[in-house]
Amino acid sequence: MTANTISWSDDLRVEKSSRTTQLINACLDKIDLFRISQYTISSSISTVNATFGSQVIIDCNVPANETIDEVIWERSTANGNTTFSPDIIGISGSNPEHPSLTISVASTLDSGLYTCYIKTYNKTIQGNSTILRIEGALPTINVESNSLSGIYGISLTLYVNISATPSVYHIYWTKVNENGEMITINSRSTGYEGGNTSVPSLTISFPVFTDKGLYTCHARNTFGVGHSNTIYIDIKGDVPIVSIDAFEFKVPFGSLVSLICTVTAVPNHTRIYWKKHRNDIITTITHETEGISGSSIDSPTLTIKFVTLTDTGSYMCFAENSVGVGSSRSTLLTVTGGRPLVTIGSTMYSAVYGTPVTLHCGVTGNPPHVYVYWHKKSYGGVWSTITNGSYGIQGVNVTKPSLTILFPVKSDGGEYICIAVNVLGSSSSLPSLLTVTGETPLLSVRSFGNSAEHGASHTFFCTVKATPVHHKVYWEVSKNNVVRKITSETAGIRGVQEDDPSLTINFVTISDEGLYTCLAVNIVGTGKSRSLRLSVDAAAPLVTAMLPSFSVTEDSVVTLLCTVKSKPEHTHVYWQKETVGSVTILKKGTTGIIGASLDNPSITFTNVGRGDSGHYICFATNTIGTGSSRTILLEVEARTESTTTAKTVIVTLQTNWAGTIVGIISAIIMLGGTIIACFQCKKDGNHCKSCQNDTGGQEESTSNVGTEPSIWGEPSENGAFGTNIIDVENITVSERENERSCLNTDLNFFYAEHSVTKAKGSLDTTILYILTLSKSTRDLLQEHKPRQRKIVKIGKIKVSIIQGKIAEETADVIVNSVNSDLDLQTGRGSKALVESGGDTIQKECQENYPSGITENEVAVTNGGNLKCSKVYHLTLPKWEDNNKQAIKTAMTNCLIMAHQYGVTSIAFPPFGSGYLNYPEDVLTDTMLQSVVDFEQLFHSTSIESIVIVCHRTQNSVFRAFKRKTRKLSGAVSQGGSHSCKCGSINVIIQKGTITKQRCDVMVITASKDLKLKYGMLSKSVLDAAGPDIQSDCDNKYPSGVDYKEVAFTRAYKLHCRFVYFGCLPAWKNTSDNPQQVLTDFITKCLELAHSHGTKDIAFPTLGTGALKYPHDVMAKTMESCIRNFDLKHGNTKLQHIYIVVFDKSKDCLIMENALLKEFQVSRSDGDIISNQPLSPLKARQC
Repeated sequence: MTANTISWSDDLRVEKSSRTTQLINACLDKIDLFRISQYTISSSISTVNATFGSQVIIDCNVPANETIDEVIWERSTANGNTTFSPDIIGISGSNPEHPSLTISVASTLDSGLYTCYIKTYNKTIQGNSTILRIEGALPTINVESNSLSGIYGISLTLYVNISATPSVYHIYWTKVNENGEMITINSRSTGYEGGNTSVPSLTISFPVFTDKGLYTCHARNTFGVGHSNTIYIDIKGDVPIVSIDAFEFKVPFGSLVSLICTVTAVPNHTRIYWKKHRNDIITTITHETEGISGSSIDSPTLTIKFVTLTDTGSYMCFAENSVGVGSSRSTLLTVTGGRPLVTIGSTMYSAVYGTPVTLHCGVTGNPPHVYVYWHKKSYGGVWSTITNGSYGIQGVNVTKPSLTILFPVKSDGGEYICIAVNVLGSSSSLPSLLTVTGETPLLSVRSFGNSAEHGASHTFFCTVKATPVHHKVYWEVSKNNVVRKITSETAGIRGVQEDDPSLTINFVTISDEGLYTCLAVNIVGTGKSRSLRLSVDAAAPLVTAMLPSFSVTEDSVVTLLCTVKSKPEHTHVYWQKETVGSVTILKKGTTGIIGASLDNPSITFTNVGRGDSGHYICFATNTIGTGSSRTILLEVEARTESTTTAKTVIVTLQTNWAGTIVGIISAIIMLGGTIIACFQCKKDGNHCKSCQNDTGGQEESTSNVGTEPSIWGEPSENGAFGTNIIDVENITVSERENERSCLNTDLNFFYAEHSVTKAKGSLDTTILYILTLSKSTRDLLQEHKPRQRKIVKIGKIKVSIIQGKIAEETADVIVNSVNSDLDLQTGRGSKALVESGGDTIQKECQENYPSGITENEVAVTNGGNLKCSKVYHLTLPKWEDNNKQAIKTAMTNCLIMAHQYGVTSIAFPPFGSGYLNYPEDVLTDTMLQSVVDFEQLFHSTSIESIVIVCHRTQNSVFRAFKRKTRKLSGAVSQGGSHSCKCGSINVIIQKGTITKQRCDVMVITASKDLKLKYGMLSKSVLDAAGPDIQSDCDNKYPSGVDYKEVAFTRAYKLHCRFVYFGCLPAWKNTSDNPQQVLTDFITKCLELAHSHGTKDIAFPTLGTGALKYPHDVMAKTMESCIRNFDLKHGNTKLQHIYIVVFDKSKDCLIMENALLKEFQVSRSDGDIISNQPLSPLKARQC
């Protein structure tokens, strides 16, 4: 029994693991519970039928009043008996508490006769017997047909019907091909659909010949695998069969021919086409080919509607289906002769008056044509014939049937037909319509205003539209019924040419006034513009006498003030003195006077006498005429004794005339006099608030002498003056000491407080007094005269050129030029430093630099008693040809070292101006250019002030620096420049402010409505040019401008002739295509400048500000536009294009570098310091 139990358990485990593990779990929910409670223990045998996979309970009837010790179940089958124990997997019960036998999942192995045995303590009782039958079978698969025939490429389905208990859980197919190979088809096989539990039928998506074979469907359930009958599949199909009826066709020229073609195809054909073979050339003909019909799926026959000689050849018909391409045999088509075929080039022609035009005609024919002619139908409906001999034409013959009209006129317009003739007859073309256009030139003119300044240039702009093109341009000017002709050969003008019809008068004079008309000539006739009037702003000089009368004492110095305003500039000034019975002419150079010159029309009497009394009139002459002032009365009184030793001149002036005293001051200086003080203030009672002294208590005023230029000009070597005027009648000798005590070298003028003894004029009157002092006082003044100074701004660095002693200069660093062994006792500058700074400077040099220094090194010491923190010592070689690099290296090393240590001010001597014998122009140019280069490289440097100190004896060096700063001021204000050639045009890239640029045309971007107050750039233009420029924009462009448009106005107060305005979209507005708008705007500005005949134009870095255009995009666009413009206009008058980089922009250097890179500008030695490695610095601090 134990063996049977183990054997049965093993069988059950095998069954459970190999077949029913998954099914058991799936079927637990559907257990068909069979209760066999109706069976009792008896000798009869009951039967129970159960479904495969269900749970079965077989009851065991226990006798009453029996104590059960054990329950045993036994199953009898044909293979023997099996006894069950309670621990066998898959059963439960069979114990005293639950004697019934429960089979969890019934299978076919569970079928048999089951008997229950009950053991008590003394006996075994046989219980009831039950026959258990398990129902279920393999799947049954029925096929719809045992044989199927499919068509190549058309899907085919093998239909099956499956029934199974229990249900099928896997389906697959097998195919045995014609070679006997078996292939399994499952869900991963390609080219099939279905064949699964959802859709057991199998569909072949695109049957091909290899799909032939025997197909079987297989279905698996828990009983096993069921198989269908085999299904034989046969695939039918082939390439199309194509046939044509005839081997050869012979047809006449121009007839219709059909090449019959029939197609048989399984599967159906999907494409039809023909091929023609002629002279080894193969031509494919489809249903889309012009001139044919057919050659299609529905109608494979090819019909040629109009046979020509070119249709001769061998033809084959082709049909294509999913299997392949089938073709017919070839048939030969031969075309025999016919009437000529006449074709034209176009049904519409347009000719320009006087410009040859050809009406194209082509003729083919078999036999060939022998004659050609044309028919013309005029606009009036009149027909005419044109042959080879007709006047004014070419062509119209057998070899050249086309008609060329050499000089079309209006009457040549009409309808033209080409006709060709051969032996079989004549043929004509379709009609061609010829239209002849053309008229006299259409001209439009404009100018900026109707007036021009005398001596300025003025342009009348003219544009010509002419069809045909004009070949001559000239102008006519009418004045006083006299007409004068102006051509390109006329002297003093520019333009008046076919490509530049505008007229520019280089130097406008009064004779240029009149009415100007532009005329252009083409072959049709002469066109004329409207007339423009020119008025010349010129007149005789306006001469103004400031004061109607003077009353002075003899032996005084007196100036008769006169101003001249003249357009054109006056060329001559003289005075006329009238007394009773006489007239005297006073000119420049007349004894006893100064002035009467172009620069100083006033006259100054250096020592006026009684005989100088009289009436004076100032005259000035220009090319227009002579102007005169009102009469000035000069009264000279006899001199009286006085306690003063100084001469006093009192002149009453209106406050707003203060600028005219420059002439008086110049006169006094020329006489060797000294100007002690010039005070200007408003009176407050009897005192002036101009200055402060020991008794006054008023606020001190500050002089700008020696800093920025004022109306007084620069101080002379013989005197000093300030910017104030005080009311005083005279100064007595007793006040001399007060003058001495009030000497103030910081303010650079003498001042004194005086009581006003007599008021002159009203409260807004100012009084100038000039004192001529004795020699001792002049010597005192000379000793304390202020240092001469010239200042120029280089970036944010203030560069001062002064005369003085560098040892007395106050700065963070003083630079000293010394010999290489650092002996400070040699050389005037070094000696002065030691004398003022003390021996400690020399001692530090000896201790820290015992071997001296080389030309590339800088020695650093403390300043000792000098007014500086450090002294930089360096050495220079003697002058040799072109070794200015030594100065540049020395300057650069000092500036970079000062920058690295946060120095704010540094003082230099003029390098090499002593015994080293450097030329003055070399040292001044190199030192100042080094500062420019340094500032360009280090925009954020700590250095604020650079002082170059020339000794008082170095007047020529000081003057050389002044000359250089004057030249540099314009360049520095624009931040330096770089130039290159872009074709024939000079491109200048410079930093600065565009509103300060001098040029013919200035380009500005603004808002669309041209309201210049909006936008930083346009606002700066409005401020610089004045409100008239806004009025001009409003009048000419009330609706503003759109993208790509250019508006232009006069420049008014700007330093140019015209201003071009435009607007750009923001870079982020990609829908507006900002780069293309920028390109179009630049191009239009250049084209407009070219049409205006201008020589130069200035652009800002367009769009790189608030509009956020990338710097490289702007640079590339500018370079491309300039280059394309130069290629288009090789002979343009535009010579210079300025690109001004705003020097106060934080991206200034980035923008400049982008432009330099794009225009391929290489910086020269004088351009930027970083091109050469900086010299190593030996800078040990003490």
